[in-house]
Amino acid sequence: MKEQLAKLRVNDYIRAEGVDTRGHTVVRTGHLLAQPKEVMAQRSGTRMKGWRLFVGVAGTSIDQRSTWVTLFPGAGSVEHARQPEVGEWQQTPFGKIPGVRTSPDVNVRVLFGGKGGKRSKEPTQRTLARLVHSPDKHRYEVRDAETGETLLCPSWQTAIWWAVAPAEEEHGDQDQAVEPALADEPVAGKWRNTKLRQLPGIKANSRQPFYFGGRGGKNNTEPAEPVVLAEVAYTQSGRYEIRDKDAGDVLMTCALQSQIWWAPAPCSLDDTRRDEDGDPKESMQLTLSVVPDTLPDEEDDLGQPVHHVVTGDMVGYLSSDKFIPIGQVEKR
Repeated sequence: MKEQLAKLRVNDYIRAEGVDTRGHTVVRTGHLLAQPKEVMAQRSGTRMKGWRLFVGVAGTSIDQRSTWVTLFPGAGSVEHARQPEVGEWQQTPFGKIPGVRTSPDVNVRVLFGGKGGKRSKEPTQRTLARLVHSPDKHRYEVRDAETGETLLCPSWQTAIWWAVAPAEEEHGDQDQAVEPALADEPVAGKWRNTKLRQLPGIKANSRQPFYFGGRGGKNNTEPAEPVVLAEVAYTQSGRYEIRDKDAGDVLMTCALQSQIWWAPAPCSLDDTRRDEDGDPKESMQLTLSVVPDTLPDEEDDLGQPVHHVVTGDMVGYLSSDKFIPIGQVEKR
């Protein structure tokens, strides 16, 4: 045993099999956090000399008993192990993920691939996530690292797909929006991949309609199908619901930090639809208020014709002080 321990260096990636502080057999895999320590520990009801190893996620305090594993002469083993590569998927019980048993503050970054199980053959997503403990709710949560949205509330035995996450500096700026792709749908503008709070009218709870293209973020590089005309409603639980404007179905529950794909719907001018000089883009239709008023005596005074941005149909006339719907003109 001493020969094996002599070969170890701090930060080596190892697999150690021994007992925990309760005397139960345990296997810990991770970085060696400190030099092995010679201790007196219980084995089969008798105090014996052994060696305590501290194994876990790099940077974890060795005061965390979840990193302790004790080896005795003739019992237990330790060996160097291959460190998983970034993005290398594996399916294990949630409680087996390195660092997840750290207390009191669990905060482990991984790539989350969805719930596992006997019928799950491969990951169903690739989301940068944090594994945290929610003390007020007495549960563990898998949260989207970008939005804070809860993706899963697992138990220790819940099988999940996960992979080592890239270092934070390698992953890049989470707040940087992905350059939006052009939509194939007949929408009023280009697709945008931004946080929900950047949606026009969101803070005023105006329920301004927009085209919803699904969840955004760096891992979703284009809008999902089908595209839906939607609106946002604030709920009493402190969350926001994106709803199908026609059917009323809830498409997504999220927070202001959640990233989504969206595009402006016709007749909704906002700051995101202006050119660099602050003027409305020519391809966008103005927000117009209907003014019920008498028509001008002469047709030449009706103003400039206004066409629907999607269909191209004429919807009315715009003068310097009011908008006249085409219906009023036809009635005349």
